[in-house]
This record gives sequence, C-alpha cells and structure tokens, in this order.
Amino acid sequence: GITGMQLSELADQVVKKFTGARENPNVYEVVNQIIKPACVARGVSYAILLNPGGKKCNTFVTHAWFESFLKFVEDVQQYY
Repeated sequence: GITGMQLSELADQVVKKFTGARENPNVYEVVNQIIKPACVARGVSYAILLNPGGKKCNTFVTHAWFESFLKFVEDVQQYY
C-alpha cells in the first residue's frame, strides 16, 4: 500500500500534469498517464515503487475507475 502522504503527493503531481488540459482527470487517466509509466519503467508495482521495503496496511480503500481522482483523494483525506 501507500501512505496518506504519498497519496497527497500523487494528487500534487496530478494537478501539475493536468492543469489546463483536463483539470479533473478520473482514476483511469491518472493510472494510465502517471502510475503505469513509472511502474513499467522500473518493473514494480506503485506501492513497491514508493515503499521498496513494503508497508503494513491498516486501511483498505477501493475506488471506481471513472470517478474524479482528486475527489477520491479529498474523500480519503477526511479519514487520515
């Protein structure tokens, strides 16, 4: 998994990448344009990319692929 702080940092990257183009990308777009390229380049999952030693998970969050990524982050931030 990733930490709440790492999710917030990803949201910052999303804002920078999509500002002026598609300012409210869905999860699918974020995965295809930011997460997958980083993971493919290194041959690891996003969680391992950010936390090579792994992270103990104490919360599980699921999402819809076509929901707003930034709204998803906003909703998750209410709980950590």
